[in-house]
Amino acid sequence: MSSSIADPLYERLLSSYPSGQSYARADLQDGPMPGAIQHFLSQLLDHQIRHESQRLRRAGSQWIDYDAPQVHEALSDVQDVLSRHARIPSDEWTGALQQACRYVTAYLLQPAPVLTDFVFGKRGEALPLDRIRWRMRFFQPYSYLQNAVEAYAKRKGVSEFDRSTFLRFLLKIDERLTSDYSREQWMDLLQPLLHLTETATGRAEIPIRPLQSFFEEKGHEKAVHRLHQLEADGQSRIGASGLRRILNEQRSIDERAPEAEPLRPKDESAPWDDDDWGLGTSAASEPDDGSTPLWKRFQQGPSASSRGNGHSSESGQPLWAQYRRGQQGAGRRSQASEEQPSLSSPFDDAEPTVSSEPSTRHQASDASTTGAQNGGSPVQMSADEKADIEALEREVFGKSNPPQRGVFVRQLFNGDLDDYEQVLLRLQHAESWNEASQIIARDVFRAHKINIYSDAAVHFTNAVEARFRRG
Repeated sequence: MSSSIADPLYERLLSSYPSGQSYARADLQDGPMPGAIQHFLSQLLDHQIRHESQRLRRAGSQWIDYDAPQVHEALSDVQDVLSRHARIPSDEWTGALQQACRYVTAYLLQPAPVLTDFVFGKRGEALPLDRIRWRMRFFQPYSYLQNAVEAYAKRKGVSEFDRSTFLRFLLKIDERLTSDYSREQWMDLLQPLLHLTETATGRAEIPIRPLQSFFEEKGHEKAVHRLHQLEADGQSRIGASGLRRILNEQRSIDERAPEAEPLRPKDESAPWDDDDWGLGTSAASEPDDGSTPLWKRFQQGPSASSRGNGHSSESGQPLWAQYRRGQQGAGRRSQASEEQPSLSSPFDDAEPTVSSEPSTRHQASDASTTGAQNGGSPVQMSADEKADIEALEREVFGKSNPPQRGVFVRQLFNGDLDDYEQVLLRLQHAESWNEASQIIARDVFRAHKINIYSDAAVHFTNAVEARFRRG
């Protein structure tokens, strides 16, 4: 589906930014590079710098107090210097560019499922908000999705999302925000996609079939139907003027139609209720600053972020569940999916992948083995990182006391593998049980508000203490 745009876009950009050389941020700002692609690649550099900085910290030893404020400040300065000199290596360039073209194009067409796959990859467990926030930053358009997640998390006190909740929330927001869009608002929303296709083909015309999925995900079924008619008549692409005509037709129909009751779930206590999602339309539960509901305030600026949510429900089901049941729609989607390259998260918890095909960096077999050996959901990492952390765990916990890494990371560190590793490094350098117990109390229990009597907390404490009993 998105490959009809992404592949020619990649070829066009590769001719302007040829392989065989490395590319720094300044290089990406020259030439025909679309802003959304440039932003994705720049964020990829930021992510790699973050990873390199973590490697520097992991290389630390007990000869240096890495917790000292001056050391933290020095490492921060080093990270700034690394960022200024970051570049995508020549042998990684083609993979990084192709990855950016495919992800950004797919995101512009179907942001909710693509963003969910990008953020979660093949992970089944919930992710902490800070990690979700970081991964969402790879995508520049439709910033209202990030604004909505932030507002919902703040209002509800949410510190993590699981995959299904995250997807349903994005779909709901994406449909809700575009439900009463004017023609010009729709055109503003489509500008990044029109710009991408113009860069790819020299014509600002979007292939009709992927465009159907764009409107379908937002619940604009009349636009989907009109595009389907055009496709049946033999038209394969549509430009800005054609889109305006379709949206004008829709506006004329809506102006003549009697006002209908808004669709609501039959079960008002279902998880699609506005208050449960923190979208705020009820005056009783939402005093927020007057008559403007919270979800409306996500629409800041003309093209900064204009799109909607994912529930439209006489049946109480989310839109994405409903429209997949339609025979005609399902047929169109199945045809489109054959053209769509499989999209999954391009990076794990530690570092990005820059392969030519968007795929999870670590194979499922490796991930499942890690999870099976260490308890709980799999924690994905590269082979080198896995070897490093296993060596660290043997030193901290001992060979006879295998760690439950999946359980520890999920229940004691809010899913943050890096934090888990940093604490193990501090425990590795502890010279007494008294010192180690203070590290556990400060950096695990208090930092993450852990119940010290929980099974995971007790097991972790006992495993560390066993090292000093042996000593």
